[in-house]
Amino acid sequence: MQTISCISVLLFLAVGSVLCDLAPELQAILKKRQEECLASNPVDKSVLDEARSGKFADDIKLKNYIFCNLYKGSFLTEEGALRPQIAQIKLTLAFGKEKAESLVEKCKPTPKDDKLDVAFDLLKCIYNDTNESII
Repeated sequence: MQTISCISVLLFLAVGSVLCDLAPELQAILKKRQEECLASNPVDKSVLDEARSGKFADDIKLKNYIFCNLYKGSFLTEEGALRPQIAQIKLTLAFGKEKAESLVEKCKPTPKDDKLDVAFDLLKCIYNDTNESII
């Protein structure tokens, strides 16, 4: 179970420190998922780099890429609803239990019509609270 959770967190993370020691095969799977999100949701590299440093452009391609990562990382359902228990587990691996609990509560999305905005707001909230890029 811990290995699966670790894999899921890293599926979600595109940059940052390595949280778990993964076999090269698993690292390849994670990289493939990130590439899939970029292939299906091409976003300008400079816009993505800016987002990774906390400057989030209101860019539809960026929002699609973010949703893809959060959905494939199981943070969100296909409809854009937060999966709080899964988010808690994954954020605990990245930030510790107390911080994860705080993030899930603080960053819990408000119901919106647009799942892309839900993903975008969730990501911004996590970044603003941690100063860590998770895309």
